[in-house]
Amino acid sequence: MNLHISATELLLILKNIGTRDIVISRDIPEDMQAAACRNLEDMKFHIFSDSRICGFMALGLTKGSNNPVAVIIREQELPQLFPAVMEASVTGFSFIIISIHDSEEAYLSIASGTLDPVFKNYTDYLELDFANNIAGPAGRTHRIVNAVTLAGLNRRPLHIAFFESGDRLSAPAENTTDHKEDEDTAEELYSRELIKLTETVSSCFHLPHPNTGGIPLPDIKGSETFADDFIPDEFIPHETRKSINLLNRISSTGSVLVIAGCLTPSEAEEILPFLEKTRFPVIADVQSNLRGKKGINLIRNPDDYLKATENAAVSQEPRLPGYVLIVGGRFISTAVLRFLKNLNGRTAIFINNSARNLNAVNVTGTVITMPYRFLIKAVPDCLPENLPERIYASRYASVPEDSANNDLPEIITGDIELFRVLNIILPPENRLFIGNSTAARHAEKLLYTAGSIYTSRGVSGIDGLIATACGISAGGTDSGTVAVIGDTSALYDLSSIALLKRYPVKLIIINNNGGMIFRKFPIESQDVLKSSFINPHGLDFKNISQSFNVPYRLISNVRDLQQSLAEKNTSMVLELKTA
Repeated sequence: MNLHISATELLLILKNIGTRDIVISRDIPEDMQAAACRNLEDMKFHIFSDSRICGFMALGLTKGSNNPVAVIIREQELPQLFPAVMEASVTGFSFIIISIHDSEEAYLSIASGTLDPVFKNYTDYLELDFANNIAGPAGRTHRIVNAVTLAGLNRRPLHIAFFESGDRLSAPAENTTDHKEDEDTAEELYSRELIKLTETVSSCFHLPHPNTGGIPLPDIKGSETFADDFIPDEFIPHETRKSINLLNRISSTGSVLVIAGCLTPSEAEEILPFLEKTRFPVIADVQSNLRGKKGINLIRNPDDYLKATENAAVSQEPRLPGYVLIVGGRFISTAVLRFLKNLNGRTAIFINNSARNLNAVNVTGTVITMPYRFLIKAVPDCLPENLPERIYASRYASVPEDSANNDLPEIITGDIELFRVLNIILPPENRLFIGNSTAARHAEKLLYTAGSIYTSRGVSGIDGLIATACGISAGGTDSGTVAVIGDTSALYDLSSIALLKRYPVKLIIINNNGGMIFRKFPIESQDVLKSSFINPHGLDFKNISQSFNVPYRLISNVRDLQQSLAEKNTSMVLELKTA
């Protein structure tokens, strides 16, 4: 019996734990590819020749989808996944890596070198030998489901080593013959039985709800519901109830400032009811997905707010609240980072929704681990009457709320004007992916769009951004995806422009002829700054885009940009030259 049955078993297990997207390297065995494309409805398979692109596509799919994502590669390709794996681990995203090894001995030869020990620093790990009939399908399913659940709690990628041993799994004996027609029938029978098995074993684990991360709970009638719909107090863990009581007492004082860092769109939706009910002032990072929400007391200029309220003698604002609630991880604003490192006696409460603290700020404070969806339970019955009125007026950063399109500037001269314009013309249902460097910093100061926002702010800074944006597009619905990155980032991931033919992304490249972010660094020698950091290239992206047969447009005015973004389900490279 060939590898087909083993591959089918593995893929069916993944399907039954909620995996809908599989990224596959073209170098994996043909038997595995055949199994991937056969008899597995409701699953999408993305096949690429470049294993590095496989990693960043899986990362993007993980960001843009609420379901687990898997990438299947050969053992020799593991090093190519390093950048995406490190980015996912540092930023708290979990996807499944399945590496195919010729044998356990072949794997151990890699593990004894430098590759695997480094890889294990960023992943959870599971070994699977599908030729070992001692464990059987039930045991393997149990181990996979358990490992996926644990990796999700740790918010780390999961690495599964899949061994192609000499003895293959066989179909049920009474159905096994030498004829291909009978063999196919046996495989279908085996697959149906495995589906029943995985459904049974998966139900024993609290797997994330596809939309909310809720845990399955029996309702009064005995059918299954989820924690965000029905949360009896007796089902809330004791430690979570203690955290809720603590937050309830703090909220009752009314002296609370909320600072929100990077959050996924679904996490932002879970936090939103708490912020709407309490009306606490909120400083929201552009990565928080809270800036476009009109029901919260959003501070529009956090840098000025923090400076002004620190000096009551100069400012008419009240002093900063005594409690600071910090949710989410990673911040772009340097003013927020400075404030968090010098709270001047205020009490910091860090709220994490997983077993892992994703906040990059090394600040002393109280750490609470609880699902964000339980925050609504911490709203006190009676709030103080002197809570501040809503500061938030509109989602536009630089124009009045009732601004019409004719108020827009005609010409876009730089990235500052670009982000001001995006506030108004970007459809709110769009997904927006923001690159690092100057793009992220201008977005932090100027962008208040209502769309879902994604970033890559970990160790892989400018690597794989185009492939990640394509993964976000593939993991989304019919809403469009827009990516804004710099020219240096685009050159780092140049080959991924070819992906735009498969995945609809409007790729906006801010071309300022090099890494201008390095001008902010304290480098005295202008020659060293230019030759070793900025690296001016003198290129444009017209011919590059055309070589990949991807539509291109040079953006210099708002009308062209607006027309380009309005085109549905199409890809395009939109270049803004600022140098």
